[in-house]
Amino acid sequence: MQLPDSFISTIKNVYKKDGENFLAVLPSLRRGFLLLERLKPGKMLVELEDDDERTLIAAEVMSKLWREVPNENKFIKLSNWFNGLKKIRPHFDGGLGPFPKVLLEKVESFLPELFADTDVKLMHGDFHHYNILSSERGWLVIDPKGVIGPAGYEIGPLMLNPWDSIFGRNQFPGAGKEAGEHPRGEIRLGAGKNYSLGNCSCRPVRMVEH
Repeated sequence: MQLPDSFISTIKNVYKKDGENFLAVLPSLRRGFLLLERLKPGKMLVELEDDDERTLIAAEVMSKLWREVPNENKFIKLSNWFNGLKKIRPHFDGGLGPFPKVLLEKVESFLPELFADTDVKLMHGDFHHYNILSSERGWLVIDPKGVIGPAGYEIGPLMLNPWDSIFGRNQFPGAGKEAGEHPRGEIRLGAGKNYSLGNCSCRPVRMVEH
């Protein structure tokens, strides 16, 4: 099985070099599979009832994940995800399909500012309440995508999950506020609002591509 270079880089540089924050894996890159650590109790962060507690935990965990971009740079580029915006109109014969016009135009206008940010990190790429699990070693993260881009973008999935539908509303309205105030979160709330909007558009764009 031929594995994507980005997947191999994620295994080598994220899972195997960060045993403190991610669950342990035993990879077989030649055969294309991973043996994953069983986490106990393995409760997802979304299962906690208190929104403030959820958000503080998520912000603390997030602050530990970001890494400088390794020399072995075969990771997914955030810019490539957003390049999918260019495919929407051709895909729908000049239209926008299910995508709100105001949303896409807002995201497109914000992209130059987003990618002008010099705080570029190796991020999880899909950091949200369902990918943070409890364990005997504390709260651990699963399913890293290994994405290179402006670090503030990581706030997007956290603020938008869980959602009811493709353009559903965030069920955790306090997430952005508490994460922004958390002293260890290193999360810029003002930018996070825009990054979340971009993430909301980026996700369905990837659905169109696949």
